[in-house]
Amino acid sequence: MLNLLRELVRKLGFDIVRYPPLHSHSGRMRRIICFHKINTILDVGANEGQFGISMRELAYDGRIVSFEPLSSAYKRLEEIAGRDPNWLVAPRMALGRTSGKISINVAENLESSSILPMSALHTDAAPASSYTGTEIVPLETLDEASHSFLEPASVIYLKIDTQGFEAEVLAGATNVLSRAEVVQLEMSLADLYQGQPSYMELNQFMISNGFVIAELVPGFSDPRTGHLLQADGIFVKRNV
Repeated sequence: MLNLLRELVRKLGFDIVRYPPLHSHSGRMRRIICFHKINTILDVGANEGQFGISMRELAYDGRIVSFEPLSSAYKRLEEIAGRDPNWLVAPRMALGRTSGKISINVAENLESSSILPMSALHTDAAPASSYTGTEIVPLETLDEASHSFLEPASVIYLKIDTQGFEAEVLAGATNVLSRAEVVQLEMSLADLYQGQPSYMELNQFMISNGFVIAELVPGFSDPRTGHLLQADGIFVKRNV
């Protein structure tokens, strides 16, 4: 009976699997957040608030501070976060190693938008990720932009999803990184954006800053080959 039901559900694009709470991704994330006593999430590259929503679904009820540069995504983010008194949205800006202004490429699907040029591999694997225009946005460092949102007792979970610009965000986040207990980075397993760091470079950077990887979350894959192209690395302070 279960096999028949599974076949019917799979025709709709879903699957039925056993759910072991302590050994599932969501179960591990709940344990990580609880174990590290996280009370402040800095959501860099928030898009329309998908990550914040996922944290609320994990029963995290602490403060979320989201950062997003794209005008259309920012408007939707404000609407969603506005329903949650403990979810704040910083002024619209991009984050990097310096302050000023910068041009960001806007993707058709919004989620693939990046300051960096996109590679042919990315557009071939996901045509809806193609760039359709650009926006000039304010640029700030995370250390400066997050200053007014942090308190001495803040225990930080830093999430960065900036489509290849992660190393630049980290370069402007020395203070935040020193205080963070957990860091989530989107890492490319192939060259999806020109000039981006490899996943090995990001991993080595985190190791050199006192973190170890605690969880890997598969992301974007090439539908033609089945090759995984992006994954999120969840890093935790080594001294735990």
